Parts: sequence; C-alpha cells; structure tokens
Amino acid sequence: MRETLRSVDADRLERFCNRRDRIRFGASAPGLERAEVYLSESAYEPHRHDTYGIGITTAGVQTFRYRGTRRVCLPGQLHILHPDEIHDGAAGTTDGFGYRILYIAPELVRDALDGCALPFVADPVHKPTPTTRLVASLLADIDEPISDLARVEIAATIADTLRSLSGRPAHRPVTIDLRAVELARDYLAAHASEQTPAPTLEQITGADRYTLARHSDGPLGRAPTGTERCAAWHSPELRSKTACRSPRPPPTLASLTRAT
Repeated sequence: MRETLRSVDADRLERFCNRRDRIRFGASAPGLERAEVYLSESAYEPHRHDTYGIGITTAGVQTFRYRGTRRVCLPGQLHILHPDEIHDGAAGTTDGFGYRILYIAPELVRDALDGCALPFVADPVHKPTPTTRLVASLLADIDEPISDLARVEIAATIADTLRSLSGRPAHRPVTIDLRAVELARDYLAAHASEQTPAPTLEQITGADRYTLARHSDGPLGRAPTGTERCAAWHSPELRSKTACRSPRPPPTLASLTRAT
C-alpha cells in the first residue's frame, strides 16, 4: 500500500531515504516556486493549493483526480491545477512518475492581465504544442535564479498561456513602442552584469513591466528571422562585428541582466 502525502511535503519525503521517492525545490521568487518530484511508493491524498500549479510530466504515467474525473498525464504533457481545486496524485504504473512544477500566486497572474478576471482552463491536461512548450521551458532549469525581470516574464508567459488555453481572446493588441524597446535594450546591454529591477526599466522607458515583457516576443525577443533578430538586439558596436546569420533566438529582458 502506498504512503500517502497531503501535498508536496519535503520533510516527509526526506524520510524516504531508502526509497525511490524524492523532491527537490529550485530557486524561487516572491509568488513563484519550482519543484522537481519523483514518486513511486507514495501518493498524494486529496489536497488543494492557494496557487496555480502548472507542471510537466518528465517520466512515467501521472494520474490524478481533478474536478470529479480521473486524469492521465504522460511525459511531455502539461497539467494545470487551479487555486483551491481539490486533487490527488499517484503513479499510473509500478514504474513511478516524475514531474516538474511551477507554483504561481494568482495575484501575480492577475497583475500580468492588467487586473482582469483570472482565466479558467477547463481541461487540466494538454499535449505538447508551441504554447505548452513555452511554459515547459520555464521549468527546464529550476535552479536558475529568478531575477526581478525573469519574474515579470514568467508571470506574463503564464498569464497569456492561461488566457489562450481558456479560450478567451488574446491580450489586446498593443502598438510596440520602439523607442521604449530601444531604451530597455540599451540600458540592459550597458548593465549586463547587474540585476536590473523592473521599476528601473519602467522609469527609463515609460512603459509598464508586462508590456515590456510581451514586447520580447517581437523586437525584444523572437523575431521571425535571424536578420530581424540581429537588427532588434545588436547594439551599434556589435552590428559592425557580428554577421546576422544565426537562427538562434536573442536574449530576453531577463537574460540580458546576467553577467557576460
């Protein structure tokens, strides 16, 4: 018979040192927490969280009962658990299962949606798509420190994903302020070894933090072609030294704050 856990309980899992069950928490930030879990001999009792729980199954078959229905989440699939929704969790086979998960406070999501009502995603399990892969990328390295700008970008990504998967209209179109984009880019490039707070960029650019984060999908981020990416990101000094041939996406707002 499986040991049952009330939730992601690090203290109890640590006592399973002679078993296969384990949990590891990664870097966190206000309103954000990430964890990596593997369960084989344990299962979760019905419980709830006061945050969104958005995770990706990394191994095995994950099963859980949610909103009155038993769900199955396979490797590579995303699961979305809403705040205060009761659910349990267990391995679907004797091989156990693993997952990585991001817990995000609903107030952070609401802020990223300009105070709009929180979207509800009826289906908790989603197959890999470009949208879900973007969320999964946030869990690729749970030990990576979450800077203030990274926290903003994570919140904007999650908010837009929830809105999209809920079937609600996309975030209203915004005319990109190219001057604000250039000011942000130039400041971050000049202070690449520093941790830039979001309020600093807001003051410099005159744009709010979530607008700047969303602009990273255009001039601040993944432009359609390598040439456009280089034109958007390379400073005048770099343009004279670097050929715009690479298909790799340029850095985001947060990544430009890391030391080079």
